[in-house]
Amino acid sequence: MFGSPTTRRKKEKEEFLAIFPLKSVSFGWQPRSTKEFSYMTTLALILILVSALGHSSWNYLTKSSRHKVVFLWIMLIASGVIYGVPFWYRLQSHPVPTAGWPYILATCLIHTLYFSFLGMAYRRGDLSTVYPVARGTAPVLIPFVAMLWPGEFPSALGAAGIALVVMGIQIVSLPGLSRSALSQFWHDLSRGPLGFAFLTGLMTTAYTLVDRGGVKDARIDPLIYVYLQLAITALFLAPWMITSKRKEIRYEWTANKWRAGVVGMLCAGSYGLVLTAMALPIKISYIAAGRECSILFSTLLGILLLREPRGRQKVIGAIIIVLGIGCIAFAK
Repeated sequence: MFGSPTTRRKKEKEEFLAIFPLKSVSFGWQPRSTKEFSYMTTLALILILVSALGHSSWNYLTKSSRHKVVFLWIMLIASGVIYGVPFWYRLQSHPVPTAGWPYILATCLIHTLYFSFLGMAYRRGDLSTVYPVARGTAPVLIPFVAMLWPGEFPSALGAAGIALVVMGIQIVSLPGLSRSALSQFWHDLSRGPLGFAFLTGLMTTAYTLVDRGGVKDARIDPLIYVYLQLAITALFLAPWMITSKRKEIRYEWTANKWRAGVVGMLCAGSYGLVLTAMALPIKISYIAAGRECSILFSTLLGILLLREPRGRQKVIGAIIIVLGIGCIAFAK
């Protein structure tokens, strides 16, 4: 089903060289046969797992700030400053194609809403409650949307993995394992932080599909794409921040400017890895679900560092998520 170990290692070596050609030290994707890498290869899984660790870490740091949306805006600016020189150097050899600008503008508009909803959710909700809902919405919706555009259908094993991931997410996020707890969860989803978390998940679904088209169809370099994405999003948020959040900006800059810099590096770096994985001919529903192992990392951060309740239940859900990731890793 998966070929001999030698054949698979050969394909993964070709995949690595396609993304990271040693002579040019380039992250650009040079297309090969779409049938070669239709499964979740080792390199793609590593990219997604490292990205998930970075994503859960910067969400943990964001939760600890006081004014969440303002902190995220400062993070976007810090990311632009930190990666500015590498971006300019890379742009000289990897200009943005004309067909790529609609994707960039679309993802920036979506990310403006994404960061706004995320900040509002964290303002009133716990990390272990908001994060599973925000991250768990996309793998539920993306496979259905991807059937219509770009016409991808997950295999039976891939669909089973996605279902396990979704089941684990629900167990992690529920206030309990009783029927009343399930009813309370759906009631809370329509209001308060869970509502904003769900809206964040909708934005994740939207930008995942748009970004897949940007790096694969329009062939925008992943590192150029993620830099412009964050930098232009900061510009879109600027009028709101400058006109109505000046006091909050001064506070967050004084108290958390170094933390915002760390979050900026993690945010851009982790999503750059995801975009690199998206440039491969891997089904987008597998990538979206594979990213959800960040819920496992955020669960451990909440239990071990924040002393959040329901640790046993969350561990059970996290184990189910890991099983789902295993199915996705071997899906074709």
